[in-house]
Amino acid sequence: PQTPAVPVVLGNVTQPTCAVATGSFAISNFDLNNTYDIVPSAGVTISSTGLVTAPAATYTITSSANGCTSAASALVTINAQPSYQIVIINSSDANCNSDIDLKFDLDTYLPADIPSTGIWIDADQSNGLVGDSEFSPYLIDVGTYTFTYQIIDIGGCPREVELNMTIDDDCIVLPACSGLNEQDVHNAFSPNGDNTNEIFVIDGINQFECYPTNTVEIYNRWGVLVYETRQYDNDNRVFTGMSEGRVTVDKSSLLPTGTYFYVINYTDTAGDNHHLEGYLYLTR
Repeated sequence: PQTPAVPVVLGNVTQPTCAVATGSFAISNFDLNNTYDIVPSAGVTISSTGLVTAPAATYTITSSANGCTSAASALVTINAQPSYQIVIINSSDANCNSDIDLKFDLDTYLPADIPSTGIWIDADQSNGLVGDSEFSPYLIDVGTYTFTYQIIDIGGCPREVELNMTIDDDCIVLPACSGLNEQDVHNAFSPNGDNTNEIFVIDGINQFECYPTNTVEIYNRWGVLVYETRQYDNDNRVFTGMSEGRVTVDKSSLLPTGTYFYVINYTDTAGDNHHLEGYLYLTR
């Protein structure tokens, strides 16, 4: 009797997808009168037209007829079913829910290998998602909220990034903007190098969230400007008893002990202008 031909698989193997766990391939020289043995055989089916449906594995096929068996076919591989991938990220960056200016770009939390073709979904409907990817925790109740980033990846298999954003009410309390007054001006100091009371201090003037702009001028008893600056901050821009006025007094010279006069102008957060003036005693 004639030995059956070796089974031949032509063309591409149909691989599993996220929705279908099995793959398939066709035996091109299929003969309905022959018997086919596929190894391994678990979960494998073959139709009357020679279409083989099988789970992930590497297969060989033989054909039998009239008591004779063909040689084994070439190897046929069906890949594993692609998985539905979920990446979970936890963040507690949104630690203040009373700051109207606090916003986060959710795209910055995505892993580097995630395509930029997905969309963000407010899974818990917190109403904090603004636009495509911007999130604002303003006035959202304390708790952990999930934002889901969905994309379709290779093989039509979806991938997700779940960003769990914890919202808190741990907000920094800004100082009260009550306005500056004469009691805030330390009207005596001694710049003599003993590291005590070395600078002219104006309490609160460096709170630029309360007083966005300021100017400070110092005059001697004859009305000569010996020091002036903008944005006085009790640190880098500060009167230390050195002349930093205009051409009427040499700059970088030590001013003598005596009485001087200060003029302070500043604006508040409402844009209103304020003025303070008084005397200042400098001793060495």
